[in-house]
Amino acid sequence: MALQLHYINTTSEPVLREAWVNMMYSDPATVTQIAEPIFFLAGITMNVAPNTEKIINGSGTAPQDLRVLGITGHFHAHTVRFSAWHVVAGQKTLILEDYDWHEPTNLAFDSVNKNPQADPVQKIPGGASGILNIKKGEKIEWQCHIINDSMNYLQFDNAVYTGEMCNLFGFYTPSMGAPWRAINL
Repeated sequence: MALQLHYINTTSEPVLREAWVNMMYSDPATVTQIAEPIFFLAGITMNVAPNTEKIINGSGTAPQDLRVLGITGHFHAHTVRFSAWHVVAGQKTLILEDYDWHEPTNLAFDSVNKNPQADPVQKIPGGASGILNIKKGEKIEWQCHIINDSMNYLQFDNAVYTGEMCNLFGFYTPSMGAPWRAINL
């Protein structure tokens, strides 16, 4: 399970912060594979100057054959486009494109869900559909297009308006006993 919560209180009064999750039980005898997290970070050392644009890139190489179950981008208010690709022998296939930090798109890659097609002209998020198998040595690359229209330098920080992040999170299977991690400076 992944749960992303951001709260912005624009008043001087405290606000109630809460989230609800419905958990569904599965008989352990029916479980055939364990899912593990995808934890990709990019731009750890970013320092985007005021009134400039910057593309932050990240890359994660599959350490084994695996199947991506779902992904989402995590970015902040100055990122105008988040994109991710499956890269095989240098050929990129778009798997996720998103434009809204406030309501991030979550895509599932299976035989049931049909993900919407991304439309960059109308800024409609979307991506690939179907099973997403990645072979050992193949990559997922992602990037954030940041437009810093503020008077502050933007650094990797969990501050929605005065910092930025360029992260990709999700789930994969079969388990290798740990998250699939990629840390890009």
